[in-house]
Amino acid sequence: MHPTDCTKFMSCVAGRYAYERNCAACDPDPADCPTGRLHYDLNSDACLWSYEASCVTEQAPR
Repeated sequence: MHPTDCTKFMSCVAGRYAYERNCAACDPDPADCPTGRLHYDLNSDACLWSYEASCVTEQAPR
């Protein structure tokens, strides 16, 4: 899970390397894809429609 962006997630390799990854792009749509990308869902470890994902992020510092 990415700490500040539901459209991204972190992928770890060998317990040493962390990579920031993007969920797949989708056609922007107010109901299904408001951000233009799918949202990461930690429970299913997959990128889903925003209304299906249970993504909650911390507020980015200003």
